[in-house]
Amino acid sequence: MIYTRTGDHGTTDLANGERCAKTDDRMEAVGALDELNAHLGLLLCQLSPEISDKLKTETALILRTQRILFAIGAQAVAAPNSANQPTDEDIKALEKTMDAMVKDHELRFDGFRIPGGCTAAAETHVARCICRRAERATWRLGEEAIPACSLIFLNRLSDFLYLLSRKINALAGTEEKKV
Repeated sequence: MIYTRTGDHGTTDLANGERCAKTDDRMEAVGALDELNAHLGLLLCQLSPEISDKLKTETALILRTQRILFAIGAQAVAAPNSANQPTDEDIKALEKTMDAMVKDHELRFDGFRIPGGCTAAAETHVARCICRRAERATWRLGEEAIPACSLIFLNRLSDFLYLLSRKINALAGTEEKKV
């Protein structure tokens, strides 16, 4: 059964058996991570086949990221030993991919862009903003609850999403507007 009625009065279960308020900072972090995960799924659905074919590395990173986001959410609700914990290698994979995007598409940072362009790039900007919120929410929990590697991963992920939005617009031939 999907419904339990145990949350009908504003509390929810943590993985360790404790209950907490649905307004607790842990639930705020989990909600932001879940929202980010859903927007990454939406982003993948919005990629045209032509652009998707040119984003195989980035798509694989997004799929890995979706699993990692579940793991970080589990950390927030006291289940630190869940699968798919982010590693230094995951952070390096984001950095390596960003370095390649900058080199291959000349996407060096030369000022912010107004979020938009094609639909997939605009959705990437939405995910980037949610990622920043999720990062702030997890930092509020502290490194006792969320390991440093997870916090660093979220920081690097927002940078990756910024560059990805630019790459998607470049591949779509959509002109970006500088701020």
